Order: sequence, then C-alpha cells, then structure tokens
Amino acid sequence: MRISEALSLRISDVDLRRSILIIRRTKFGKSRSIVLHPSTSKALHQYLNQRKLTRAASDEDAYFSSDYAPMY
Repeated sequence: MRISEALSLRISDVDLRRSILIIRRTKFGKSRSIVLHPSTSKALHQYLNQRKLTRAASDEDAYFSSDYAPMY
C-alpha cells in the first residue's frame, strides 16, 4: 500500500468487521481491496474509537487526520 493511498482512505473504505480495506484512489486508477492482519484491524479499530472521542466523524471523512499539521 502506498502512503498516498493510506492518506486517501475514508472511514467508509475500512471494513473492520471483515478486516478489509478498499483502496479507491490508486496510482493506476483501479480500485482494489486489501485483507488486514488481525493486529492491524485491531489497531485501526482502536485508532477510530480514540478519534471519535475527540471529534465526530462521518463515513466520508478521512480515516487518518491530524489536529497538528496538514495531511498530504
């Protein structure tokens, strides 16, 4: 997974129940899915829960965000 693909993820692109990421904005324009390792799925779940404590999030919001610096 490319860093630009990770930073382009939306909350709706991450299916934690099935442990799958949907990459929609790929370098070559084709969508693809990635199966997550259980530890990665757990970490993403914890991140999202922690984030929701500080701000509301809709399904179209970026999955990764920062209050400190712009996301590239």
